[in-house]
Amino acid sequence: MKKAILLVGSILFILINSVPAFSQTNISNDYVVTSVGGVTDQTPYIAAMDVANWEAFRLQDQRFQMSFENGYAVELKSVTEMLNLGYPLNINNYQVNYPANKAHPTLELLVNNIIGIKVQNGPSKSY
Repeated sequence: MKKAILLVGSILFILINSVPAFSQTNISNDYVVTSVGGVTDQTPYIAAMDVANWEAFRLQDQRFQMSFENGYAVELKSVTEMLNLGYPLNINNYQVNYPANKAHPTLELLVNNIIGIKVQNGPSKSY
């Protein structure tokens, strides 16, 4: 079951990163680390964050918070911040707010510095 959830999360991450509306795929300097949790060597986390395409999560005027299972946490800079840094983004391609009914993703560092997103399943009913 755990492998199936991880597989679904990985597929979801790949699909999110292939959205054509976000043609800018490798933006550098687009997040800040807000907590290292229990991580002693940040190198693999930074490498994984730098190659990932986070544009589907970026918000127009506010930072978006994400964290790994171990407490390592980052904030994606807003589109407004990125525009001020000189990146040619179209603010209209980004959402204003993250949907209130949607849980923030829990990230996991996988083999070869790839980031997986844990799927947040809602409660299920048994009949």
